[in-house]
Amino acid sequence: EGVTATGSTVELATEGASIANISYEAGMITRLEMDQSFLALTTARTNHANALYNLRTAEAELMRAAGLMEGYIK
Repeated sequence: EGVTATGSTVELATEGASIANISYEAGMITRLEMDQSFLALTTARTNHANALYNLRTAEAELMRAAGLMEGYIK
């Protein structure tokens, strides 16, 4: 997934975890259901971090291929 898509997923998962927490405190869902929403948030954050890493790696490889890395690597 791309950085924009994973960023949107993090936003949705954050909202979902917040709703789940409120729902749990109100006795509307189980602890397991709340924990699952927080797991989804952690997964979304991990996927977003991986997407950012992949983007930066691709940018660096493009700069290297274009011969633009001399000022960045010593």
